[in-house]
Amino acid sequence: MAGWKIDRRNRLTTAEGQQLLDYAKANCDVTTYTLIFLILHTGLRIGEVHNLQVERDIEWHDFPGIHVRNGKGSKYRFIHVDPGVIKQLRKYLKGRTEGPLFFEYIRKLQRMWERAVKGAGLRNGTGPHSGRHCFAVKLLEAGHDLSTIRDLLGHENIQTTSTYLACDDKKMVRAVTGLWRK
Repeated sequence: MAGWKIDRRNRLTTAEGQQLLDYAKANCDVTTYTLIFLILHTGLRIGEVHNLQVERDIEWHDFPGIHVRNGKGSKYRFIHVDPGVIKQLRKYLKGRTEGPLFFEYIRKLQRMWERAVKGAGLRNGTGPHSGRHCFAVKLLEAGHDLSTIRDLLGHENIQTTSTYLACDDKKMVRAVTGLWRK
């Protein structure tokens, strides 16, 4: 979204997110690729990904989505997902219908992410949480409102979501110029 300054401290830009996805698809095993794909397409926290149970948390039909039962603060939320997420999960699961989505410990999932980041030639410090930020920025740049982004991320307060951006002077000038003109 033109005019927004995105806070990029240790965060992936959307271009870097795409670079990471492309690298993982071409060079990583299906587990690593699915992990990266899932975080970048849903904005889930690594702990939320780790807690997903196939039979209980993945909604395959009608309104494809993911039940996040133990989000931050033990909160529940349901997030709708792009059909491509469901397609990738089916490919990864190969018919498995129960148990944890990922059998790996959280630290191993983090290392899988970090190895892919390094392999893709991206800067250090861009851990799995940076994928969550990349997801939020991608939504923002696509023109989605903060309220929608807040709900998808599971933030209670919209101020938390607003930390992903800062408005620059040009955008503020455009916002007020001609506001009441016919």
